[in-house]
Amino acid sequence: MDQDQWLATSSSYTYVDTPNSNLICCICRNPYVEPTTTRTCSHTFCYDCIHYAMRTSAHCPIDRSPITLDDIVLADPIVRHLVDELFVQCPQRPDGCSYVCQRQLLASHIKESCIFIRIPCPDDTCNKEVLRKDAACNDSRCVHRLVKCERCISEVGLLELEAHKDSCSGRTDTCPFCEAEIPHSELSTHNASCPDAIISCTHSDNGCPWTGTRRSMFESHTPTCPYEAIKGFFKQNNSRMSRLTEENNRLRQRLDASEGMMEIMRHELHVVKVALGPWARPQGSYPLWSHDQSGESIGVSQDDTSSSPLPTIDHPHPSQGNSNTVASSLADIASYFPPALNDPYISDHNINSQSPPPGPSISSRPPSISPHADLNAVPQPLASARTTPVAPLNLSTTLPGALSGIRESVVTLAASHDALWRLTELAVATEAARTNEEVSAMRSVVNGLRMQVHAMMMDRNALVTGGESGDVRRSMGGAGFGVGVGGVMGGWPAANRFYPHPSNLPHPAIPPSSVTKL
Repeated sequence: MDQDQWLATSSSYTYVDTPNSNLICCICRNPYVEPTTTRTCSHTFCYDCIHYAMRTSAHCPIDRSPITLDDIVLADPIVRHLVDELFVQCPQRPDGCSYVCQRQLLASHIKESCIFIRIPCPDDTCNKEVLRKDAACNDSRCVHRLVKCERCISEVGLLELEAHKDSCSGRTDTCPFCEAEIPHSELSTHNASCPDAIISCTHSDNGCPWTGTRRSMFESHTPTCPYEAIKGFFKQNNSRMSRLTEENNRLRQRLDASEGMMEIMRHELHVVKVALGPWARPQGSYPLWSHDQSGESIGVSQDDTSSSPLPTIDHPHPSQGNSNTVASSLADIASYFPPALNDPYISDHNINSQSPPPGPSISSRPPSISPHADLNAVPQPLASARTTPVAPLNLSTTLPGALSGIRESVVTLAASHDALWRLTELAVATEAARTNEEVSAMRSVVNGLRMQVHAMMMDRNALVTGGESGDVRRSMGGAGFGVGVGGVMGGWPAANRFYPHPSNLPHPAIPPSSVTKL
């Protein structure tokens, strides 16, 4: 790099230590270079960074307040001193310069003392550049001049003379074994075939400890080497070992892949067990119901139901060592469901032997939870209240099967509920009609009683006021007012004051328990 090409920018420094975050510019994310501060909001930026940002938007990059170029001033001296005293490395470090100094001294180092900076050639007649260290070694002579090699008599540049000596064809070296003069370019080839070179036996890899000159190995050692007689075996064994090594590497890769898949499957199995809940059966557990292969029945047989109660949680098994584990796991499963000891329906019907009703009926009962229940199964009595009954679900089936059974039970229950609702509505309508008829009959009876009471009151009034009413009738000559008991002029006969009870209306046949008592 030329000393005039280096510019002090934020990206041209390599800091030795991590700078303080308070000295970092928020635009270039590097320590400040020529720090400047805004007057309006007192935010500090690099001089070049804030000027470049204002070309896009005349706002502060931090709080977006409007600013102008007149609002930008130099930062406080303490801020400038803090960033100038940071230690940096020389930019020519990749070329070999290990100089470290404060940032404010780096410019003078590059301009005056860095030996890896290119400067103009000290020869006035040469217009090329040269490293400062090369110019100092040659005083005022041009380092680009051609010089003659003393060995091969070829002309090379002064700067390339040292590198030419390593590849010069006229250079000779002495062999360290046979002390022969060998050209430098052929020395490595000669060492590979020198008869006086110290080498090991060709079977040293197989265990031969002999070491000597190459000449003595071929003349005396090889005919007597015990490993030479079985070198064919070594060749076959090495070939076999290489094949076994490759196969072992392949098997190891497959084993690693299998272990990875096993870990994935173990994780997925754990997730499935958590999702299944009570249906995640522990290892070594047995089904809670016996399953007939013909598919006709699920549950205990008909012979066993007559003498055995409903199976409970505690099932000792002589052939299993983890019976306590199984019992505890089944108890945990039963805890998911409420006990059914006080249900009168379960006491008469087994939960595994109930089938859907053949048709809608008002006395139909809820179907069983199991969709595969046996139609001919005999009901079983409940287990003792001292034991925990098995949960009313067929946990021996899969979760989809149990969910399907629950859905079928819900559908059947909905159909039964709909039929019961229709029958109830019909019964309510019939009862309402019968009640209306009874009310009409009672109204007729009450009307007859009212008429009888009215007639009795009229008769009493006639007995009390009979004389006066007779005089009035005579004075008026009323042929129509002669009605009365003991009237002088006779008139209408006394009406029958007693009315027969109206005949009962026909009523539908109603059970005695629902007839209204008057």
